[in-house]
Amino acid sequence: MEAVGEPRQLGAALHAMTTLMDADIGMLASGRRSDASTYAILIATRQGSYGTEDADLDFPAFAGYRRWGLLQPAGRLHLGADIQRLARQQDVAGTTDARYPGTGESCIAHIDSGNDSVCYVGFARHDNDRFDRERISLTESLMPHLHLAGAINRRYESMRAVSTAVMNRFERYHVGVAMVDEDGALQYCNEAARRIFEHADGLRVGDDGHIKAGEPVETSELLRSVREHIHSDLPDGHFAPRLLRISRGQGGSPLSVAFSPYRGGSSPVMRCGSAGHAVMMIYNPDRPPVERTDVITQIHGLSTQESALACAIAAGESLEDIATESKRSLEAVRSQLKRVFRKTGTSRQTELVKLVLSGPAAMVQ
Repeated sequence: MEAVGEPRQLGAALHAMTTLMDADIGMLASGRRSDASTYAILIATRQGSYGTEDADLDFPAFAGYRRWGLLQPAGRLHLGADIQRLARQQDVAGTTDARYPGTGESCIAHIDSGNDSVCYVGFARHDNDRFDRERISLTESLMPHLHLAGAINRRYESMRAVSTAVMNRFERYHVGVAMVDEDGALQYCNEAARRIFEHADGLRVGDDGHIKAGEPVETSELLRSVREHIHSDLPDGHFAPRLLRISRGQGGSPLSVAFSPYRGGSSPVMRCGSAGHAVMMIYNPDRPPVERTDVITQIHGLSTQESALACAIAAGESLEDIATESKRSLEAVRSQLKRVFRKTGTSRQTELVKLVLSGPAAMVQ
């Protein structure tokens, strides 16, 4: 029970529970309830080794459980054979009778981790002997402690991610910076973002603490983008090339939002329901850009027109739009962009966007 209550030792807790169950393999997985998906899996063996193999190899009933089992009370272990039978009776998609070579009895339970997140716990044996009922009861009695450990661990990871973000001097940025979890709950924002939220200028913070756009469809797109970037292959702190446009009232130019994942450095499965966080850089194109272009000009030796081009690209404008607005040919704009790349030491538009949004010029107040 001590191992289960320590948030940094969930792997050791899984091994201890695997031994308690007299099982050959233990599983800890994180996923989403709404679509029965999993995004992180940890497998522990009786010998104490760890891996991230496909859980379906040792838990053939796992797919069925993610659909049928989530309708059952949390914290109760269900035998694999019962899961298969009951899921099949309810015509649950993904149910299979297949037994992989070398697999025997298994049992699975789930723990609700809050919002749409869920944590799965499972055990499997290589033989077909049934699990001892007393061992099942003892293991079920540990589930509340595992739930508490997960909650503590999620809070720890949130605090660590916020600390990392603040160390990156987000508070001094000229652009709005907000950190949210995968459900859109605000964890941190700098002064520029607070001004946007307070005036509900395209984005606001709802009574539930979640960031929302003016239109429901844009809120859904915002949340989808947050989750997409958290689960992407982007390293922490790197911004994706695609910017999200958020409309504003009173005829203002749309906000441009860039996303970067922050996962806190630990294994996803150890977060037990928390997939990580996303940092949102919120650029308001209507905010006077004079100071920013001046700084870019001085730091990188750009001309006024080159600085304006860099800021326009960071605001999400295409080269075609820039050419039209400046009444120049597209080829002339492209040639100028090549000069900007050379002077700033960048080679792609995504690198230039990152430089403008999170480089020294972004810290001008």
